[in-house]
Amino acid sequence: MLSPNRSTHSTPLGPTLTQLRRAHGWSQPELAEQLCIAAGLPTVTRNEISRWERQQRIPGSFWLGLLAAVLETSLDHLKAAAAITRRTVEPISQVRQGNKTHPPPLPRWTPRSSRRCFRRTCWRSRASTSPGDRSTDSTA
Repeated sequence: MLSPNRSTHSTPLGPTLTQLRRAHGWSQPELAEQLCIAAGLPTVTRNEISRWERQQRIPGSFWLGLLAAVLETSLDHLKAAAAITRRTVEPISQVRQGNKTHPPPLPRWTPRSSRRCFRRTCWRSRASTSPGDRSTDSTA
């Protein structure tokens, strides 16, 4: 088992997972594959591993147990790192409720299909308003 050093006990879960994964020489898809083999369920993807490492999500106790087994570290070490992450990372519910100051959301864009219709409408209106552009040029 890889023994966690003292500096990783105060490290959040994301950097801890990244460090342990890289110590094994695995990429995110390879770690996801190892977890799927250990769990017998094809439910973990590279994207989920990335979310855990970026601390956008925190794995539950089931996945923490499998991570400890696959990464050959103690479950207590991963649980401590998860607890630090829960204390330090701002909950998404607070972000959505506006309890903290965040930049305003980006404007929503018109769906592509309506833009296409708009362009066709503009083209038709230009063709009908410009007298004889298409009909008189064919005789020349």
